[in-house]
Amino acid sequence: MKKISETLLYESDWLQLLKSNWQHENGEVYGWDFVRRKFSRNAVVVIAKLMPSNRYVITKEYRAAVGHSVIGFPAGLVEDENIENDAIRELKEETGYIANKIVKISPILDMNPAMTDSTFQVVTIEIDETRKENINPKQELELTEDIEIFLLKKEEISNFLKEQQKLGVRVGPAVSYYFTDF
Repeated sequence: MKKISETLLYESDWLQLLKSNWQHENGEVYGWDFVRRKFSRNAVVVIAKLMPSNRYVITKEYRAAVGHSVIGFPAGLVEDENIENDAIRELKEETGYIANKIVKISPILDMNPAMTDSTFQVVTIEIDETRKENINPKQELELTEDIEIFLLKKEEISNFLKEQQKLGVRVGPAVSYYFTDF
C-alpha cells in the first residue's frame, strides 16, 4: 500500500476531516476518510494509584461526543512533547493530586486507527497520599470540564463500574480493560 494524497474535506475549530487516497498493490486507488486533531494528535492517559492505601484514581467526565458521562482515567492532550510532564500536569489539573513517582510509560499507541491518526501513551503514576498537598487536593479544571473523582481499591472497581452503567454512565475502554474480566 502506498499513500498518494491527502485532501482536507472540512475543518472546525478543533478538528479536520480528511480523505487519504492510497494505491493498493493491485494498482487500484482507494480513499479513506478520517479525523485529525488540529493542534495535538497525541494524548496521555494516567493510571494513578494512591500509596499506601492502594486506591486507584478514577474519573467520571461528561463527554459531548457520546452525550453521557464516561468513567475513565485522568487524560488529556500532550502539550509540551514531554510525556512525563504532561502526565503530571493532567493528573494535577483533573484531580488536584501531585505525582510522587512515575512507574511505567507505554509505547506510543494508536487510538482508533480506522477513524483517526491520534495516538496516546499510558503513564502509570504513584501518589504519596500522606504528602501535605495530597491530603485535600483541589482540581484545576478548565471551564468546559466537569470531572468527578473516585478513589477505589482494585477489588471495588468491577462492581463500581456495573453500578455506574446501571445509572446510564458509560465506561471507557482503558478502565474496563484494566480492571474487569471479560
